[in-house]
Order: sequence, then C-alpha cells, then structure tokens
Amino acid sequence: MTFLFCLMLFTWQDDSPIHFVDRIALKVNDKIITQRELVAMYQQRRQGYMEAFRGAELDEKLKSCWDDTLKEAQEQLLLYENAVQEGVSLSEEDVRTRLNAMRESNGFTDEEFEKIIQEQVGMALPEFIKYRQRVDSSDQVIQARILSRIKIEESDIAKYYSENRTQYMTPATYRIAEIALLKGEGDPLAAKIKANSAADFLKKGGDFTEAAQMYSDSPSKENGGDLGTVEFGDLNASIEDRVKAMEPGGVSEIFETPTAFFIIKLLERTPPRPKPIQDVRPEIVRKLRAPRMEAQMKSYITELKEKYLLQVILKKPPKYLDLDEKI
Repeated sequence: MTFLFCLMLFTWQDDSPIHFVDRIALKVNDKIITQRELVAMYQQRRQGYMEAFRGAELDEKLKSCWDDTLKEAQEQLLLYENAVQEGVSLSEEDVRTRLNAMRESNGFTDEEFEKIIQEQVGMALPEFIKYRQRVDSSDQVIQARILSRIKIEESDIAKYYSENRTQYMTPATYRIAEIALLKGEGDPLAAKIKANSAADFLKKGGDFTEAAQMYSDSPSKENGGDLGTVEFGDLNASIEDRVKAMEPGGVSEIFETPTAFFIIKLLERTPPRPKPIQDVRPEIVRKLRAPRMEAQMKSYITELKEKYLLQVILKKPPKYLDLDEKI
C-alpha cells in the first residue's frame, strides 16, 4: 500500500504555526495511525486530565499522558485489526450515518457540525470518521470477545450491595416554612423590628402560616412560608445548621444572615434511606465488572500482539509538543 505524506499545518494555543510532515506513528499489519491523529488523541486525553484532576495528581497524570495515549492507540489499532479480521468492523459509511443522525438530532448544519468536531477533537471530519471507525469497531470486539464473557452473579451483586449499603443512600431531606424579613439596601433596623413582631405573634400562640402571610417579605408567604421538600445542602448553611438541631414542629428563634432576618419552622424531616437494590444494580454490575474486564483486556491485547505485526514508529512525542506546559 502506498501512503501519501503531505505537509500539514498545525496552529496551537500560542497561535504560532507548526509545520511538519504527517508520518505514520503506529502500524498493525496494514492499518495505521498517523502522527497527526496520535497528537490529536494526546491533546484530547490531556484536556480530559486537566478537567478531571488537580494539584499533585494532575502533575502525575500529565507526566504519563503521552505514554497513556500511546498505549491507548496501540490497543485501539490492534482491536480494530481484529474487528476487521473477524468481520465485525464498521465501515466508514456506517460511521458517517451515525454522525449524520447525531448532527440532525442537534439541528446542526454540515458546516457547524464539522466546526464543532474540529474545535472539540482537533480533527477534520474525514480524520474523525476514520478515528470513530477504529474506536467503534474496537468496541464491537470488546463487547463480543470480552464483556460477553464476564458473568456477574446475582449473589455477587447482593453481597456487594449488603457490604456497601452506605454508598447507595437516598439523601436526607427536610421541609421547612420560613418568615424572611429582608434588610434591603438601607438600615436593617426596620427588618429587625418586623422580625420581632413576628416572633411576638408566634410566642402568643399565633399560627406560623398566618405569621408568614402577615410579616414575611419572601414570595413563599403565599404558601404560608412553606418552601417544600429539599435536600440538605440546597439552602443557606445558616438555615440548615438550625434545621439539624430542630425537631419536626419546632420553631427557631430569630437569626440573621447577610441579607435577611429569619424565623423557620421544621415541618418534616426524612433521614437517609438505602436505595432499592434494583435501582443501583447497573452501577454495581459496572463496579464488579471493571477489574475483571481490565484483566481480560490485558490478556486479550497480549494475544493480539502475538497474532498481528505491531510496529510502534513514533515512540517519543514530537519535539514541538511541550509536555510540561499547563493550560
């Protein structure tokens, strides 16, 4: 097979043009990944690390980013060749049809869709189609040759759920009613006087709903101050600190936040409860399958390396890539 090596222009974040000849980076039999494609894969992975990690963990991830990319590319190409050999690979037309369906469902024009791919993935559409052809064909092999062989027994799921029940809890919730007296931009004294009046009304046996309707500045006054059911963490920490110390039916003293004076009533509270096992079963299956899949994958890739001719031509990153640079 004859390959055309053409001069490509790269423009990086510092807007300085980089010129280089697009060479073959990896080869499995007659299937290839070019240097341009490998660099795009590296940049995708690097951006993912930048978004997912921080501090020392990020530093370690960035150090291994090129090696991780090279490993991913080798596995991808080996699996793609395997998919072709076993007749389960996708054609370019299959991939193009999938992408067109995605484009149409989002209402993009061809030009808009190609621009989004270029911006997000760093590949032109023809390159991206070949990339997706490799990835999706590899997924076909993984599904047929690896995932389908991993059996997770119901007894394993039940055991994991029992031992890790605290990981699968519905969050605690509470329902409160409020009387909120807003300070406004001027002297907060008027709000404090109004709050005292509401508190006096309640101490004399007044109904909280009626007090909210008479005194509160919040839109919730229309519902007697009732804010509905919320999860812990959804409201102001000053409010939630008091809720934690209250019993249902209890009414707080006046307390102050930067914007208002509050009186709250705890209407009800629901403690955390275990989610039904059927609701969390898919997540548990994924967790149990992950280590088994890793072992199976490693073994299968080893078999493919013995079966096919793998050539790693570009072992080190191109000189123009600054692997220590951070965004």
